[in-house]
Amino acid sequence: MKHKHYIEEVLNITFIEPQSLKPTEGFDPQRASELMLSIKNRNKWTTPIMVEKNHLVIMDGHHRHQVAQMLNLKMIPCILLSYDNPLLKLSSRINNLKVDS
Repeated sequence: MKHKHYIEEVLNITFIEPQSLKPTEGFDPQRASELMLSIKNRNKWTTPIMVEKNHLVIMDGHHRHQVAQMLNLKMIPCILLSYDNPLLKLSSRINNLKVDS
């Protein structure tokens, strides 16, 4: 299988200390509070944070990262990815922002 290593990369969850992660964007405090209540009500964390594996830069999950800090969690589930992964598709939620991938 040509991309076996990259598939395994996406399926591997690693637990990392929240303070080790490097955010690259802001977050909406109201959205973070809503997410925190949802996680507390379910009493479980359901979605890992996507992190660039070499520098621990948050790729997706800034609100979840903030919630982890608000809840003083020691470790959080992350998926370590590489921008070299051909299975990784980059996109933006910002209107009119073009991303080449």
